[in-house]
Amino acid sequence: MGLGEILSKAALNTCLGMGTVFLMLLFISCVIYLLRFIPDKKEKRAETEQISYKEQQEFSDDDEIAAVIAAALQAFEEDEKEEESVTRTATVFTARKIRKR
Repeated sequence: MGLGEILSKAALNTCLGMGTVFLMLLFISCVIYLLRFIPDKKEKRAETEQISYKEQQEFSDDDEIAAVIAAALQAFEEDEKEEESVTRTATVFTARKIRKR
């Protein structure tokens, strides 16, 4: 094989590779463009969330929920304090000097 044949094959491989990449980029840009025409589900979700939120506000009592949350937090904090006191008494270490004989 001569130098001309090697260079012509290299040029052909380069063009083929670059052409493939260019076509794939063109395909991806077309797909992205076509995604604009798909209906947006976020708008429908927002409408249903607004309706359900309004219904929830009508039926819920905020004072009762606040009291339940406050009681749960207080119980949680008391449990943590008890666990800390138990672990502190169980993990008491004493330091002693070690002498080599």
